[in-house]
Amino acid sequence: FVSLVFDGLTGGIQDVIRARHNAQAYRMMYSMNIWSYLWVFILIFATGEIYGLYKFVKLYPYVMLNMLLLGLTGAVGQVSK
Repeated sequence: FVSLVFDGLTGGIQDVIRARHNAQAYRMMYSMNIWSYLWVFILIFATGEIYGLYKFVKLYPYVMLNMLLLGLTGAVGQVSK
């Protein structure tokens, strides 16, 4: 639920930033992704989810390739728009 709310807010926030600061599209995507990464990095440690992730990857190591491919296809999808 929270993810859907923030996903819905992102477009509106980006429109406001673009209007105020004349930000370029790729710079905007880069900045939003960096901030998202930082928040997720902080929260994954603060909530202890990192330990569950570690256990899961240790049990199913082939999932690392799937995560890498998911990240790559997401990046290509953002750039190809």
